[in-house]
Amino acid sequence: MLVTLQAKLQAALAEPCPISVLVLIPLSSFLIAYLAHLPNTRTLRIGLWPVGMLALIWALLTVQIDPVVNCRVATTGLVYVLGFNSIWAFAREPPRYHPLPRPSLYSGIRQLDVVKAFELVYNCSRFIGVQQFWPPYKAHRGPHPRASALAYHLVWTIVSLFVVDLVTYLPFRLAPYTIGSPDCIGGDYAIWCTDLAAKVGVPPAVVRAYWTACLCGMCHFGNTALHHLLALIGRGSGYFEPEEWPDTAGSPVRSTSLNDFWGRQWHSLMTLFFSSVAQPFAWLPKPLYIMLIFTISALFHIILYYPRKYQLIVYPYMLFYLANGIGCVAERAYRQVTGKRVGGLIGRIWTWTVLYLASQPMVASEFSTGWFGAMRAIFATQPQTSMVCWLVYALGWGPHPADILATKA
Repeated sequence: MLVTLQAKLQAALAEPCPISVLVLIPLSSFLIAYLAHLPNTRTLRIGLWPVGMLALIWALLTVQIDPVVNCRVATTGLVYVLGFNSIWAFAREPPRYHPLPRPSLYSGIRQLDVVKAFELVYNCSRFIGVQQFWPPYKAHRGPHPRASALAYHLVWTIVSLFVVDLVTYLPFRLAPYTIGSPDCIGGDYAIWCTDLAAKVGVPPAVVRAYWTACLCGMCHFGNTALHHLLALIGRGSGYFEPEEWPDTAGSPVRSTSLNDFWGRQWHSLMTLFFSSVAQPFAWLPKPLYIMLIFTISALFHIILYYPRKYQLIVYPYMLFYLANGIGCVAERAYRQVTGKRVGGLIGRIWTWTVLYLASQPMVASEFSTGWFGAMRAIFATQPQTSMVCWLVYALGWGPHPADILATKA
């Protein structure tokens, strides 16, 4: 039945997306943002919520552009539009902004409701400055807070891009025509891992564990790079103050439980996004509400990656996110029964065992469909921009970056 339903749905999505649907996406978000600042508009905002959500999903599944570009646009649209709409469509109170520790360079303009609406959409990359989501601002220390903040975000942008460059380098060099191609070509992940293991002389499980770690690093530092890059733009323009852009992620490697991983260490933007989409169902019992959030996360990724091969890849993402949801519920049940939290060394082993085992079909999908290779992006198509390519060349381990040609299908 699932296969038949999937085939019918894919056939229905063959028609191109109308322009009117594309216009509805940003328009619904702006209207919700603007109305959120006005009294007695909640009913109208709730009415706009399904319009924006359905328009976005329709566009993501039917717009006919390059699959890699589509996935990147989908990430932005689903997080910054769908999550944003869910928060402010159902909000019972208008946004309440914290007073800044110092006057903004654009204080007068920022008081206009129209400007606040645009700013609120832009703020979706951090969801701060609004009282119900973040504690009051802490003044940035130092004699030159703006300059030190810019330096901080610049350094972290470079570091994060270097890590993304590093973890995507080997697939690009080892399999430039298939799995490592920036053109989202892909290949047989299982055979690739087996062949690599035989060449290196290690068990295939070691190779799979390495690629799993690379995928985790790429996702984490890719999001981190985006956050700090947006912070550079916001702060560099002088529009935002340093305190308006705190870090939105912890250190995933320090996670001592699944709840710690998803609730504190992974990107808070994603946590808030999925919980915001599930907000209309907050009346459910806590275990069911948690499972709903993880189900929404799975559906998010299924829709997000549809353009890769124009297929609804269901099983890998449902398995990963539902397994993590069950794990989080089990941890809460353990605390209720024993009065103790999952933590310490046992908690770390438990956390990473669940993450690793549940992620293997998803990791295989990310590599076999070519998505991981596509994430190398400009570092593959223009190797001169790759810090790792220059480092490898300087160490005498590889060719000059100008001699590395990105493979085109």
